[in-house]
Amino acid sequence: MSEAEKYKKCGKLLTEDAKGVLNAYKNIIKWKDGCKVLDLGCGMGDITTNLLLPTLPKSTKLIVGVDRIPELVDHANRNNVLGSNVTFRMGDIFDHAFLEDLRDFDYVVSFDYLHHFADHKYFDNKQFDYLPITFRALLMNVKKVLKPYGEIFFHFCAANSLFNIYKSMSCDEKWKRYLKNFDTHCSPYENSIDIQKDIENLFKHLGFQVYTCTVREKVYKIPLLEAIQIAISRCALSIPDQLKNDFVKDFLFYISKLNYRELDDNDVEYVVFCCQIAVVYGKKTVEES
Repeated sequence: MSEAEKYKKCGKLLTEDAKGVLNAYKNIIKWKDGCKVLDLGCGMGDITTNLLLPTLPKSTKLIVGVDRIPELVDHANRNNVLGSNVTFRMGDIFDHAFLEDLRDFDYVVSFDYLHHFADHKYFDNKQFDYLPITFRALLMNVKKVLKPYGEIFFHFCAANSLFNIYKSMSCDEKWKRYLKNFDTHCSPYENSIDIQKDIENLFKHLGFQVYTCTVREKVYKIPLLEAIQIAISRCALSIPDQLKNDFVKDFLFYISKLNYRELDDNDVEYVVFCCQIAVVYGKKTVEES
């Protein structure tokens, strides 16, 4: 499955969520005239052009959508009707050379992206030792591309009950070799006891003033086949082609075991799962030394 195909599997959910959060904050964020906006993790650019752009002032100077996956950026440039103030670029915010070319943005925004940054390297600071270092590094680099007192608007899935399936399967002898590092693809807040407090503390610790931080539970009810495609497409683990059918069968087994399956009155099967959706709006307050 290509990266574009994987992205499309989740496209409807992503678009609905982004539309909802932008609408909820339309009277809260006071977008500046003539602003420059960086959309981090823009994917195929649909949200950037169809939802974010119409929200911004007509005087907006520049909108840059950035993604690490070339195929998605190529798709964005080919298929979106772009105004002269919109551009899409392939790059990695962890790449210092690329970072040097991204400066003086009034806003950095991101939709359904930040939770992808996790690994097994942790802070030395014990107060934040539950968080992967890449998540911290990401936020530090966001500070570098912002103007002094530039603002952030981040929407991401802080916890997803579907990852309980991978956790269960990782204990299965058949799948443990493929899923032994499944947690590196989870949100850094999957095991947090107080997600909102932990997010606020981290952002403040790194030099952001948090205007608002909300975490709300959202329940998704998706047709079974569609849900399986979405869940597997979002799993970055490499399952050999010859085992993919077995993987789907076992995935179905654990969906049932964890009571995520539901049958409606028309005998249509659904998967019901919960996500903790975080939205952070704030500004950069501390300059780099």
